[in-house]
Amino acid sequence: MSAINTTISYYESKGYKVIDRQKDNCGYDLLAEKGKSTLKLEVKGTASEVQRFFLSRNERAKSTDPLWRLIIVTSALSKPYLEVFTTEQMESKFNFSELCWECTIP
Repeated sequence: MSAINTTISYYESKGYKVIDRQKDNCGYDLLAEKGKSTLKLEVKGTASEVQRFFLSRNERAKSTDPLWRLIIVTSALSKPYLEVFTTEQMESKFNFSELCWECTIP
């Protein structure tokens, strides 16, 4: 929750109204609105100083939306540091590795 709270505080300080969408399984955690500006924020937090996170298939699919942003909060439990990435920035900065597959009976 620390990363979520840090992100909410950050965007509210910039004049956004922030709506929690975590339970809606919509590919992002928070909806931030200010006037005609809308952002869909996927929040990833870590206690570490290293930017490392997992992205679900749904989150990755929704990242094609130009309103989608990745928010990474490092040192989330001590001295939170927040960084914002567009999809293009995320794709160019991070390596993506497939870690598991879903197996079903055909």
